Amino acid sequence: MYETEPVELWPQGAGAARTKDWTQRLEFYNQTFSRHELQQEPFASIPPGREGALALYREYARKRGAAIMGEKAPSYYKRLPLLARLFPEARFLIIWRDPLECCRSAARAARGNRFFAQRGMIQRMLLGAEIFAEGAECLLREKRTVCEVVYDEVVENPERELQRVCEFLGIPFAPSMLDLKSADVSSVPSGAHHEGVRSGVIGRTAQADEILPLPFVGKGKRYAKLWRERFSQLGFARALVVQADINRPGPVEMVTDRCVWKCWRGIDASKQFLFRRMPLSWWSRMRSATPRGGTKAET
Repeated sequence: MYETEPVELWPQGAGAARTKDWTQRLEFYNQTFSRHELQQEPFASIPPGREGALALYREYARKRGAAIMGEKAPSYYKRLPLLARLFPEARFLIIWRDPLECCRSAARAARGNRFFAQRGMIQRMLLGAEIFAEGAECLLREKRTVCEVVYDEVVENPERELQRVCEFLGIPFAPSMLDLKSADVSSVPSGAHHEGVRSGVIGRTAQADEILPLPFVGKGKRYAKLWRERFSQLGFARALVVQADINRPGPVEMVTDRCVWKCWRGIDASKQFLFRRMPLSWWSRMRSATPRGGTKAET
């Protein structure tokens, strides 16, 4: 499934059992049910979180005749240890990409999408890469089943990387998997930032101009050097672009940045807390007051 995010909105201990209208809220948040052509009613009596997620995955897999069920959701970057506890039999397919490239993609998407236009978005994404790597380390320490894929390596040799993923999942590789022109992207939301997914081509989109502030680019390069050394055992290290003449961030910068990231995450957590409790009509009015498009309820 494509970014359904029930565990993001209702993580363990978030009052999930008391949420009776979680299907309506999830549909409002990111159009989970309409995008995946599912009816809300059969899920209404199931609590959100783990049970709700499993119910969604099972039904979507049943409709597709699928042997494997699951979800792709970048928002779970900070919840890998929790997901490991909630889904002890899960396999984790982790895709690494250079954090600055992720930030550039978000900055371009922000031109027409209110979710990516949120204040502090690129700071969340850059510093969140470290949280993601720490979560991956946790999975490996706990001997969880993990496959790491590097974005650039997929683009350079998609057949080799996809064969490796298929082996990890225990399914046969078929050359037709490389033909994205026939891929089903019906659950992918509309928006210019998804044009690459819909193009049917595995490759990068050429971008001539630097869209990020230069001081922020410098910060990203400093962290890349730090992370290449700190997370050398992860595929993350292969995704990083490191310059030899760049210094690592100093202690003051690191402490300050971690505090900034926690501040932004605290704001996000507060929004989610309110979203689980405030009447949807209130959120609807706030969304209508924000003209730019998007699929997330945050404004």
